[in-house]
Amino acid sequence: MTIADQQVVYAIITIIALVIGATPIGFFLINRKMSLVTDAMGHTILPGAALGAIIGHNADWAILLGATITGVVLFVLAAKMPKIARLGEDTNFAIFYLGALATGLLLADSGRGDVHLDDLLFGNIFAISTTSLLFTLVISVIAIIGMSIIFKPLLLDTIDSEYAIGLKSAIIAKQVFYAILALIGVAAFKAVGTLLAVGIIIGPSAFAIIWAKSIKLQFTVAAIFGVICAVLGTLIGHLFALKASALIILFMVISIIISIFIKNSKN
Repeated sequence: MTIADQQVVYAIITIIALVIGATPIGFFLINRKMSLVTDAMGHTILPGAALGAIIGHNADWAILLGATITGVVLFVLAAKMPKIARLGEDTNFAIFYLGALATGLLLADSGRGDVHLDDLLFGNIFAISTTSLLFTLVISVIAIIGMSIIFKPLLLDTIDSEYAIGLKSAIIAKQVFYAILALIGVAAFKAVGTLLAVGIIIGPSAFAIIWAKSIKLQFTVAAIFGVICAVLGTLIGHLFALKASALIILFMVISIIISIFIKNSKN
């Protein structure tokens, strides 16, 4: 197997793992009306990723470690802020998003040659290392297992947040959900970057919600659709030397828009 072939295989395995691991998370983000929170989450990992690149001289393990620490800590902290600051949840995430983005850009600028800002923002799926691949696989498994454990209390909190507000299980489920979301965001940024990570997480679920009614069917449709877009985008990007992450998201967006028009025309 040549280096180019290995890069494509790593890319496809990574993006498939991401899509499957992110499917249940995207479902809850959309139904909780928190889709744009994912965008804020993507940028909370930027300072840690940039600092890790500087300290570890652009080593994958250092970037992933730094991104994981800042992503989880800042995102969970932002989720707790509404109780302290009496601000809306979206406002708190926006504040953390701006602070993290500004800090990350400053660190990236000071790091110069050690920080590849384009890769952090837009990803480079054909530069996935063995370390990044294994990290993504582990995080995806953790996400699937974790979401299956907290599914019922989180669903209850999503359907009736006022009823679930006093339930300890719902509160814990919410915090675990934010932590898993942050971890998936860290795994996604190496492949598609912090700017496009939101597409990988909510795109498949958005498509599935249009066509499927039951939750189980939505998960199935989302996973299949996401994998198809991911593989097509990766292969076409490799064949024509295009940005695979942008192609993957573009395929998802076009499919969703077409689906909306088809559904509206039928109704």
